[in-house]
Amino acid sequence: MLAPDGVGNHDTVMDNIIAIQRSNSGSSQIDALAAALSADFDVVDYNDYFTPQGNVAMIGTSTYPTLAMLKAIPSWTGRDANSIVGNPKWASNTDLHWTSYTSAIIKKGQYLSTVPIDIDYSIRATAPKADIGADENGLNGVLPVELMSLDARGLDSKVDVSFETANEKDLFGFALLRSDGDDEHFVEIANAFNAKALTANGSDGHSTNYNFADNTVTNGTTYFYKVVGINNDGTRQEFARIAEATPIAPEQFAIVSNYPNPLSLSENASTKIAYSIGAPSAKVELTIVDLTGRTVRALFDGPVENAGVYTVQWDAKEADGSIAPSGTYFATLHVITTDGNAQSATLKIVLTK
Repeated sequence: MLAPDGVGNHDTVMDNIIAIQRSNSGSSQIDALAAALSADFDVVDYNDYFTPQGNVAMIGTSTYPTLAMLKAIPSWTGRDANSIVGNPKWASNTDLHWTSYTSAIIKKGQYLSTVPIDIDYSIRATAPKADIGADENGLNGVLPVELMSLDARGLDSKVDVSFETANEKDLFGFALLRSDGDDEHFVEIANAFNAKALTANGSDGHSTNYNFADNTVTNGTTYFYKVVGINNDGTRQEFARIAEATPIAPEQFAIVSNYPNPLSLSENASTKIAYSIGAPSAKVELTIVDLTGRTVRALFDGPVENAGVYTVQWDAKEADGSIAPSGTYFATLHVITTDGNAQSATLKIVLTK
């Protein structure tokens, strides 16, 4: 892994498996590698030097030591004080996933902020140390599981939270965090130790869906949710996705909330609008209108089969894709229920520059 020095050049070689697949007859290639590492990089360390031929060049030299002699690299070059000699087993010369893990690579690398993920887009360990090589195996408290989606739906005195994962490995389960009223101050409300619904039941290479019912909510309050993965060894990984929902009595037709509001056009504007449908409805229209009553954008137009709280995003754009000018707008809800009753609601949204 090469870490940029901030001015367009590379000055660090760390956490690499440096493998030479040729014998001494390939000396020109070995010499070129050694010279490049010596001349072009300021820091060379935490690497694993490996060759099935038993010969590899010292950094900055044209000497071909045996694997045992590689341990003398620090005294030969003044570098690589933490580099090691090992024989890790990757899948092939082109597939850098490990087929077995050895002490030669686990926790022997150095975390690089410029290389935060491995070849599977899994987050690399930050402490105590990352694995050497392209494949972070997950034994450092880093979970290979991916959180593909996270959704929350407000009902009457309940929020249904659902999420989808992929590539679960060495995973015990999940914890669910909740924040009441904002998206910053989260506390744990359930975990796989006390809620069977949060126990891991997926596998590596597959996706899995989970559902959890939060019954400890109050109608009319907006709640924010996050998911944390719990590894088999007890280590945890908090995912960045956040879902929000507002439980509300099903007999209400209303626009419950939108967040954020005001909405700044200078910050890649987008706001989530939550609206309550109190009964099955033949037609539901949610539109954005300006102060003149002109329809700026239609966000939803169609039937709704079940009562509940739904959400939709508005990206501060008009129907033609142009950015709406700053000012005051209204989210307007018009509903015709299946028995012919008409309902409507309005909520003000402010766009600022």
